[in-house]
Amino acid sequence: MSSLTVSSMAASGNGIGTLLGSTSTSGSNSIYSLLGDYNTIKSGSYGKLMSAYFSKIESSDTKKSSDSTSKKTTDLTPENATLTAMNDARSLSDSVDALQKKGLFDKKTTTDADGNETTSYDTDAIYSAVKDFVNDYNDMVSSGSNSSTSGVKTNTASMTGRTQANKSSLSAIGISVKSDGSLSLDEDAFKKSDMSKVQTLFGKTGGYASMVKVDAQAIDYYAQSAISSGSLYSSSGSYTFNPASTFSVLS
Repeated sequence: MSSLTVSSMAASGNGIGTLLGSTSTSGSNSIYSLLGDYNTIKSGSYGKLMSAYFSKIESSDTKKSSDSTSKKTTDLTPENATLTAMNDARSLSDSVDALQKKGLFDKKTTTDADGNETTSYDTDAIYSAVKDFVNDYNDMVSSGSNSSTSGVKTNTASMTGRTQANKSSLSAIGISVKSDGSLSLDEDAFKKSDMSKVQTLFGKTGGYASMVKVDAQAIDYYAQSAISSGSLYSSSGSYTFNPASTFSVLS
């Protein structure tokens, strides 16, 4: 009758062996792995991970500067750029939705002191929405171009290609395309331009902005896929401890 030791149980395939594991073959549920997780939490590494993650989320939600160029100072190393690109893609999609919000391009009727009525676009509101788009677009070009994820880079290139194809139309409403692919918005030129042309580019389904949103959604998908491959939890909620890949993306 063979003796039953802790080592033999750990080497076997029974439940106890699976729980104890070994230093070389332990799984995510073994004591070795759980102690490693505990050490990660106790040492503060897990807290730093969460802090880094949520600081990036909060940064993406901060209102953009009134300047038409991006003022972000995010570290765009290839790994960090993927996380930033995911957030930028979502912000850009939101900007497109705001441009296509019902009523933005409706003409408003105003009456002056003499009782004279004038019907015109609310150029200030339209300009503000386009300015947000330009800021988010520029952030997207920056992070997407620096990402190490091929799907993110490919769809960023597709987005800048669409912009180049619409360069003359954008120029007609005061938006110029710079050599690095980013956009520059001239407020005076924009407000003096034909708002119906702005609506065609930004306010209608199938227009320039709508196609940019398609690219942004693809960027979001590829960035999220790349990030989730190194996350603590899978899409189904199961625990997949993988600190190396997780910290390389979020730290």
